[in-house]
Amino acid sequence: MSAYSYLSGSHDLSLPDWGPYSKRFFGISHIAEPRHGARFDFTVAPGIYRRQLGIPDALRPSGYLPWDIDEGLENYSYRQQLEWQDRQYCDISFSRIDDHCRLVRMELVNNTDINTDFAIHLLASLELHAPHTVELLNGTWIDAVANSGVETVDSLPTDGLNYDGLRRREIRLEGTVGGSAIGQGFGRHEGDRILFTLPDHADGKCYLRYRSSRPLKIKVNGTVRELPAAAIWSITDLGIEISTESLEIISLGGGELIIDGIAVCRELPEFAPVSLGNRPVYDSPGPDRLHIRYPGIRHGYGIRWYEKSGFVHRYSVPDIMKTLLYDDSVHQAFLSLPDHNGADNFLDVILQPLAVPANSSRVSYAVICDGSEEQVKNYLDNAPDVPEQIYLDARSRYCPVPTFGQGRMGAVTLTNVVYPTYVCGQYVRHHSPGRRWNCNFISIHTIKTNIHIQRTPT
Repeated sequence: MSAYSYLSGSHDLSLPDWGPYSKRFFGISHIAEPRHGARFDFTVAPGIYRRQLGIPDALRPSGYLPWDIDEGLENYSYRQQLEWQDRQYCDISFSRIDDHCRLVRMELVNNTDINTDFAIHLLASLELHAPHTVELLNGTWIDAVANSGVETVDSLPTDGLNYDGLRRREIRLEGTVGGSAIGQGFGRHEGDRILFTLPDHADGKCYLRYRSSRPLKIKVNGTVRELPAAAIWSITDLGIEISTESLEIISLGGGELIIDGIAVCRELPEFAPVSLGNRPVYDSPGPDRLHIRYPGIRHGYGIRWYEKSGFVHRYSVPDIMKTLLYDDSVHQAFLSLPDHNGADNFLDVILQPLAVPANSSRVSYAVICDGSEEQVKNYLDNAPDVPEQIYLDARSRYCPVPTFGQGRMGAVTLTNVVYPTYVCGQYVRHHSPGRRWNCNFISIHTIKTNIHIQRTPT
């Protein structure tokens, strides 16, 4: 068996769950829910006390510079400029403690002749990208996109040159189980065919979940079945027991058939919405820590900071950038921001004021982790007493480079990873040409004897 056999059938990168994967702000991210492409983001935004913030915007110039990194993306750092030419800046690093925990080190540097008070904002959010989906409650699900083959009488230009990393005749739809279905005219012509391989471990009858604007007839393993018109997702018994190895559906034409997939159940399948939400539920069991949970995410997150001064704000706003840059109440501990029930839901741990004398520096630390409620509590209770040693050990593993410029270019190149990118039924981490273009420009997939070269337009 090859050392890389675990990558068979996957387009993902073999990288840790924690890494620089955000497309919004540079920092550290965690793959919160791989099935649904949910990503937890943690961003450090330093600034001058009650003045401007240095927000590491990943899509446009914002003063942040990837600085150092190791080859496995487990330890890396960046510099956030606050005053040009390195007069005032913050060096921020993320160092591995274990697979579920990272140390955050923040060194505020004041190279001016004036004593300065700084602030640090620790921003936490959950980013959701998938369509709203449902889940099967009482059986085994075979997604239509995971079919063993699709053949159609007519052909589309996208049949061999699919865009956006989609499979043949795949469409992204709300209300499906996996976020996708087979459609794009499938079923309009007599002879359109889709084949499913049935799993050995499943037990029960096969039910088709579908939509169709008109009544249709199909052949199921050679037997003609009638499908009533279904403007919404509907279920029909295909009359097939799981004892067979495969299931073949052939359309007899007359209208488009949109297939979500096959449910194998002992009784009528039941579905329920997947309730994912980015509005945090949080509590502060101590003055130096925060526990965070999100609806639909099975595990939680924890933040612990080492500064004595700190308070927490929650934002639910249309645009977090405008709020952080232009809303003065962000800097006030005794003011709460109005709840706009907006798309951007952030928690902000604000550490201020942090005094740094002229021509000197100051180091602050934090710990960020994921896990069950008990695991998060354990991580925060046992945060490192000597965090600097963890940072020094991590720094020794940074990629060695002969010149300053090569080091910075290497950090930019290696941190250029985005999650999620949807391709072939999976949400994956992907090295893109740039964070603005987080797509698979050219990917080659071999399906049986057919080779499809897929190009995604920008």
